[in-house]
Amino acid sequence: MSLPAADSLLLAEAKVGITLKDKQREAVLAVLQNKDVFCVLPTGCDQQSNFTSKGICVEYVGEIQHDQDVIKNIVSGNVPLILISPENITCNPLYRGMLHNNVFKDNMVVLPIGEAHCVKTWGDYFQTTLAEFGHIGSSLPSVPVIAATATATKTTFESVVKSLLMEIVVVIGISSCRNNIFLTVTSVSLNCNFVYDKIELFLDLYLIYAPGKSIVCQYCLLDLYTRASTEDVEKSPSCICEREFTN
Repeated sequence: MSLPAADSLLLAEAKVGITLKDKQREAVLAVLQNKDVFCVLPTGCDQQSNFTSKGICVEYVGEIQHDQDVIKNIVSGNVPLILISPENITCNPLYRGMLHNNVFKDNMVVLPIGEAHCVKTWGDYFQTTLAEFGHIGSSLPSVPVIAATATATKTTFESVVKSLLMEIVVVIGISSCRNNIFLTVTSVSLNCNFVYDKIELFLDLYLIYAPGKSIVCQYCLLDLYTRASTEDVEKSPSCICEREFTN
């Protein structure tokens, strides 16, 4: 008799030597229940080595892949985890077609999409690639989609869900609103001294913080070519501080 999903997940964590955080575990369990998931969570880096260090075979397929052995292993279904660029999975007939062979139809468990906010922000400009993800998902109706991003507004969420044709969406996230994150909008001229003074102020603020703590300052110079005015940004603070998404 098969174990409940939660117990199976705990065994898998122990086998590969990792401990998922609560929200990560919640996302995986939702996928195991065949639900589409939209995750707004902090992310790590160097994902490929994280898997290989645990003994999990993973291959990365960029825009150019010349290693025929790698290609053969991927297409034949011998690689359990494939990291592939949007251009390859949507525009390359080889990789687009492999999703419809019996090996992938019978064994594919999830279609994860990292940096999911790009489906909206880039999809407007690269219609033939990112905007095609929805068609890929619809051709694999039994495979759940998990869209992950570190930040997304409610508008982005709605756009991504619509573009990817996601259904029964479980939203899992941590609000990006923090007491130590704030938005300041300043209209500046092309006065270089003013800009340098602001940079010095940021550096002074950084030095005030004790060792072990950090402060990240993002400084934007709005020039004559900027379409959005500072007034528009000030009136729309929710664009970076969306607390909740609605299922």
